[in-house]
Amino acid sequence: NIEPYLEGAKAPDDRFKDFRNHVLHVKENHWGGATAAANQWYRMTVESLRANDWSAAVYRAGVLSHYYTDPIQPLHTAQSDKEGDIHRACEWSIAQSYDALRELLVTELGGFPPIKAPSGSDWLTQMVKEGAEAARPHYETMLEHYDIHRGVKDPPAGLDRTLRVCVARLLGHAVSGFARILERGIDEARVSPPAVSLTLNGVLSSLSIPIYWVTKKMAAAEERAQVEATYRELQQSGFVRETLSEDDRTIRQLHAEEGLKTN
Repeated sequence: NIEPYLEGAKAPDDRFKDFRNHVLHVKENHWGGATAAANQWYRMTVESLRANDWSAAVYRAGVLSHYYTDPIQPLHTAQSDKEGDIHRACEWSIAQSYDALRELLVTELGGFPPIKAPSGSDWLTQMVKEGAEAARPHYETMLEHYDIHRGVKDPPAGLDRTLRVCVARLLGHAVSGFARILERGIDEARVSPPAVSLTLNGVLSSLSIPIYWVTKKMAAAEERAQVEATYRELQQSGFVRETLSEDDRTIRQLHAEEGLKTN
């Protein structure tokens, strides 16, 4: 079920485009819709698990993963003009550094943290807020330490040691936290996933891997072009407006319309 999982994980960006649900501004009374969206897709995931509809359950879990993990990215926890200048490039640098960041977490930073799911009916809301609150102290750090001049040419080089450490820890929080959410969902649904042949699974995976490598390279090339366009505008005008990504542009507009104070 890797295909529906990845499709679901990308759907909020590619299909729904409900960008207000991708943020949680901690110091603005948790402005954003991430908590409501996460709760909605958790309920839908559990419904599909109870119905033994594994493909739908995996798709919905993928969508849920997006709403839970996005607020654990510091740049999704506040708003500023400077953020728009580096947001897309910084996220690209993080994506291109994932394996190295995971290695740093495991070998130097104590591994994945022991996240626990809270009790109470609002446990998932608490978890989403806790993730955003863990990320928010690093918002200014990301603005100050990300080197877009290096990152646009060599994405991993845009992250200095300070950023690599804080992002690696946040990635660990996201992975451990989402594992707890999946455990709670499976327990609540009171189901056991069907047994599968590892041999057959391995064969199917080997058939899919080349496709994912090709699509990954295509996505990387497209993202590089977008980051380079943003960088050119920054160099020419000193700020980014025309080449802002759709999500950044939407959040900036909604944030301004609702009269919230920018940091």
